[in-house]
Amino acid sequence: MLSVSRIRTRGSLKTEAWSSQDSIWDSCAYPTWRTMGTQPLYATGERQTTVDTVIPQFHKRVQNGEVFFNPYKTVKETAVRTGTGNGVWRRSPTAQNCSGQSVYWANRDVGNQVENLHSVARGQALIADRLPALADIMSPSDINSLVVEASTKVRNDRGRNKDLELFEGLAEADKSLGMLSEAQDGFRKLWNQKRRDYMRSSKTAAQLWLLYRYGFKPVMQDIQGLVEGLQKTAGLVRKTTRASVSAERHSMSTVTYTGTSQIVDIGETLSDEVIVRAMSLDEFEASSSYYAGFTVKGLVTLPWELTRYSFVVDWFTNVGDFIGSLVPAVGWNQLGSCITVDRRQTIMISALATRMGSYNWPIVEPASGTYLYTKRTKQRFPSLPTPGIVVKSNWRFANLTRCLDSAALLRAAFK
Repeated sequence: MLSVSRIRTRGSLKTEAWSSQDSIWDSCAYPTWRTMGTQPLYATGERQTTVDTVIPQFHKRVQNGEVFFNPYKTVKETAVRTGTGNGVWRRSPTAQNCSGQSVYWANRDVGNQVENLHSVARGQALIADRLPALADIMSPSDINSLVVEASTKVRNDRGRNKDLELFEGLAEADKSLGMLSEAQDGFRKLWNQKRRDYMRSSKTAAQLWLLYRYGFKPVMQDIQGLVEGLQKTAGLVRKTTRASVSAERHSMSTVTYTGTSQIVDIGETLSDEVIVRAMSLDEFEASSSYYAGFTVKGLVTLPWELTRYSFVVDWFTNVGDFIGSLVPAVGWNQLGSCITVDRRQTIMISALATRMGSYNWPIVEPASGTYLYTKRTKQRFPSLPTPGIVVKSNWRFANLTRCLDSAALLRAAFK
């Protein structure tokens, strides 16, 4: 029974919107507005296209224990014309006499003409797909770094009990025994130091914070994890290991359409957001030692964890994950793995300002209107790529705890 690829489409993008170029009083014979020409506008609506795989007897086979990691891709496009935008209305600077009446020759663009002007300014053939071009403000190398970061993280976590790692705790047991006296000395110093001696007091406070974060707190978590782990039953289990990283880029610029009748500044706002998720499904014999936090990978990677300030290095790069990814997950049988790239690209254009062109015709009404186009692409790739060392996409300095940690480290390190 062979699987079959299929393509499904839902919804559609409407392309019937056009703008018209109207004229009045170009001669005394035309006292009313008349259409001189039309131009296409961008498409609107919602369309989703999905490419996936049909697996014969899928539900029955899943019940029998089979797992599937097939390629998948879906593209969802949404285009919206917001507001009631109109093009430029301009008139001749000189009047003409028609049967004793002083009138002005005038031209106007009816409809959200900013879309057409944008396509011209960008050198885009609007007739082709009737959609604005999306600039890749996030490069392929940026996305590849996210993929490598997520994949390396999953490869590192395979073979570990992420809830409990006791080898590091045992290796630093001598330090743990001295924490109480160290904390007592710190609080006594803080109490005895003069209030005006701010520098010494801040350094003592920073040291106490680090003692809590990387001393008392991990020990208490290890004790809690050990109690919970010893209550679990050993046996064959399936475990899903996951990792997720994300990044986003934004840009704002002004595109200028220059014509003989008008010059229009068009605001262009771009956003590019990518979320990469990696996962691995494994089957292994979970022993009491595993639940107690003793794993082969935890033992092999212990030297890096004991390296001074290695955790700071891991804030900015994935060196620790890379080292762990090279260590085999002993006893773990991988049933399948995949990478999912979820990308959301958006472009918004809007009329900003209108000026006279080379004809020097006064502007009666400036261009107005806004258009928004969003393209979301979600794609799944079976298997995990080769691990590597990259600079992390998110250093998490928006997190209060990370900021306190970094501030305390800096204060404790320098006089």
